[in-house]
Amino acid sequence: MKKIITILLLFTLFTGIHIASGDIEKRKLYLYDDIAIYPWSGFMGATYGSSITLNLYNKEKPYESTYCAQISTSGQESWCGIVIQSRPNQWTQPGSDFTGMISLHFSIKGAQGGEKVIIKCMNDKYTQNLVLTNQWKQYSQQLSINDDLSSITGLFTIVIADSQKISFFLDEIYFEAEQTQSSEISTLPDIIKGIGYNEINPLKYDADFSKIRNDMHANTLRFWGQLDITPVLLDKALEHKLAVILPFWMPFQVDYTDTHMRTALKRSVFNFLKFYLPHKSVIALSLGNEVFHNLAPATNENKKAFATLLDELCADIHTQYPLLKTTYAAVGLNPLSILTENTPNMDLYGCNAYGNLNQVVQEYITSSYKKPLIFLEFGCLGWWERNWPGYSNEQRAEDYIKHWNQLRNSTLGGCAFVWVDKTESGFSGWGIINNDRTLRPQFNVLSNAYGIPLTGDINNDDRINMTDFIIALKVIAGNELSNEVNLSTFDINNDNILGLKEVVYLFRTCVNNID
Repeated sequence: MKKIITILLLFTLFTGIHIASGDIEKRKLYLYDDIAIYPWSGFMGATYGSSITLNLYNKEKPYESTYCAQISTSGQESWCGIVIQSRPNQWTQPGSDFTGMISLHFSIKGAQGGEKVIIKCMNDKYTQNLVLTNQWKQYSQQLSINDDLSSITGLFTIVIADSQKISFFLDEIYFEAEQTQSSEISTLPDIIKGIGYNEINPLKYDADFSKIRNDMHANTLRFWGQLDITPVLLDKALEHKLAVILPFWMPFQVDYTDTHMRTALKRSVFNFLKFYLPHKSVIALSLGNEVFHNLAPATNENKKAFATLLDELCADIHTQYPLLKTTYAAVGLNPLSILTENTPNMDLYGCNAYGNLNQVVQEYITSSYKKPLIFLEFGCLGWWERNWPGYSNEQRAEDYIKHWNQLRNSTLGGCAFVWVDKTESGFSGWGIINNDRTLRPQFNVLSNAYGIPLTGDINNDDRINMTDFIIALKVIAGNELSNEVNLSTFDINNDNILGLKEVVYLFRTCVNNID
């Protein structure tokens, strides 16, 4: 009996799964919560919003916490406004999928009182005409369950008419959604066979995720910022058995020594996590992408301040989400020394590397920072590393597989950059597939590499854990198994006999994985 109990406890530990409660709870998806999560990029008006002055970090009159947004108009336009958009400067379809949102909430006040402001939301489906007072007031807007919110470009619209010369403040702008409570967060795959996913059209998710998981044999999706993620996307990833590295974009041009900014960013990170977690598709959180590389001011003091903020966030995240792994996407090993000194609470060293990938691997192995290494971007040679116009897809494919082979045995794996073609610094050709979904050689070579199964991974989830061990016991007992079970990975010593040696191998592997 004790052995059975031990096996059950180990099963729970290694799958990293807890039972969902099934209760419904309301969660807040913030558009602005001291930090402008979604872009205030849609300036409009008689002369395209030229009369508007926007300050997103006013700290004299916040409704709550650290900052509020201040909008001032000069009165030189007959009308003007700003749209908080789902993507920067995106006016045309497709938009992002906000299915499941049930209400809008925001707080607003005028500088003097009497200011007339029009508020709209969800592609202007809803409108409120407000006359402001000089005191903060909360407003809400119920959203109809019959409305199609699957392609939204304009989330929150502010319109000022009649050539008003006014100033007013906004804070705590969020949508509310009802979601099923869960306590599920999955553990990392034994090796990340990842894709940097950059498609913004939610109608593409189903077909793309099926191709990524079933044809390419990838197991993980990597994203870059909060705008890339929606509840629909996470649910679709889970449906297709794809893990997700959740992103939180950290700003570049920030003074990270500023205590107000540090407080605001911490609050924003946890508001983001409270909305999306727990979710069984999510395995890790990446806090920022290439911030050290682009930081301004680029002083040693600011770099250290950013590193210590990362560490404080990681420590706090571990308290609330013990199973969630934390990382940051560095440019190669550039910030390795400062992260070694200042981020003991970060779980993984994440980096982006291309032509210098093997050098990064070898130098990291000999470094003193003994966190597991994961490549959040890898691929062919970059446009800065060779002449791209003469770089064929066949040559690029060779470099993708070369770099995968250099990282696969010494690291946690990596995410190939990038799913569909994108243009960067005037150069196109990054895509693993074409925009019309025809395959490039890059897809084929990665499919072959990613398709090699892990020895002992009987249930094909890219993890060797107590699930495989229990399946092994069932095999020995003669039980019938589902078609998803891959017994070829179970014959450890290739003697065509599934027996005690295989069971012992799996058990030892599971015990080693505890460490």
